[in-house]
Amino acid sequence: MPKRTPMMEQYLRIKAAHPSAILFFHLGDFYEAFFEDAEVLSRELDVVLTARNGNPMAGVPIRRGEAYVNQLLKRGHKVAICQQVEDPRKATGLVKREVVRVVTPGTTLDDGVLEAGENNYLCAVCPVDECFGIASLDLSTGEFACTEAGDLESFKGEFTRLHPSEVLIPRELEEELGKALKPVAITPLSWDAFDAGRVSAPALGASEVALRASGAILSYVEDTQKGAVSHIRPLQGYRLSERMDLDPFTVRNLELVKPLREGQEKGTLLHVLDRTATSMGRRLLHRSILAPLTDQEAIVERLNVVEALAGRELLQQELQEMIKKVHDLERLTGKLGAKRMSPLDLLLLQKTLEQVPIVAEKLAAGLDEKVLLLDRLRETLSDPALAPLCQSLAGMLVDQPPADARDGGLIRSGFDD
Repeated sequence: MPKRTPMMEQYLRIKAAHPSAILFFHLGDFYEAFFEDAEVLSRELDVVLTARNGNPMAGVPIRRGEAYVNQLLKRGHKVAICQQVEDPRKATGLVKREVVRVVTPGTTLDDGVLEAGENNYLCAVCPVDECFGIASLDLSTGEFACTEAGDLESFKGEFTRLHPSEVLIPRELEEELGKALKPVAITPLSWDAFDAGRVSAPALGASEVALRASGAILSYVEDTQKGAVSHIRPLQGYRLSERMDLDPFTVRNLELVKPLREGQEKGTLLHVLDRTATSMGRRLLHRSILAPLTDQEAIVERLNVVEALAGRELLQQELQEMIKKVHDLERLTGKLGAKRMSPLDLLLLQKTLEQVPIVAEKLAAGLDEKVLLLDRLRETLSDPALAPLCQSLAGMLVDQPPADARDGGLIRSGFDD
């Protein structure tokens, strides 16, 4: 058996720490995969399989790395991105490398994988006795919530509503729970990860099992993103009784959001009601259809907004035209919080932030009566911190930014950062 090189020893050491993921190992201008990972890469993506010192090897160009990662995610794989963390020209000996993030179905932020009009939930389930703690996080938007299901049927109904792309469960219960959760990607964790103490600001009224599930999500996100992300919103607790109970059979057969037959989306309730102008609006409508309110006060507040706008067709048209210029602010801030913004994302963020106060002004001018929900919305959209932020971004970014920040030319000449 030939002696392993220092680089191969480094690869095997890093791979051992991420056994369940395909390791993309930064080597020159390529991400290389070795051994079984190389065979999977070749088989799944039709990449040429070669050999290095007799070991299977396959590689993809770094500049097209995201596209290959996305294809692997769609096939149910996880990918650990291992990059060079020092300049090879200045390195003494072996170049230092480390995994900078692990991309999984529930933690991806790439637009090429995400559905614009649907949330991409990472869920955690913490079963204790007959109860199920459930936590959900959409890392692309920062939405973070938890609840408790008192029995298996309630759990199945909430699981259907959330429709997660990845589920975290205790490793000891993988065989028992795994069968009920398929075909969703399942990631087993140790019981230690299900620690309520990880939640720094527990949601008011959240149960212990719900907080333990929330702790598992925070632990997993910190591990895959290699550090905390700043855009995750404060944990929101909710009770299943606050929403109409829609079992999986009802959701499916009434074709609320998905058709019984592929290609017949026009027959769903979602399609009939969808007059939204943004991806954020479509996601909100999707969530609302699957979780009809049962609280009378909340229903009346919502109807008051409808009544205030229903008779003002010109205002509706003007608002819709303005909102069409608003890009997906939730997912743009998600990329910002995870430090995954591209130059184009920064430009879209700037354009969107410039449009927000214009929408607030139109709401204020177009309505003469007080409507509680709209007042709250206007107050939020009129945040005085937006103006200086927009000015800073406009002064910093060029009008036509490069596709890749590594190409340079993103910052205006003479801008003092």
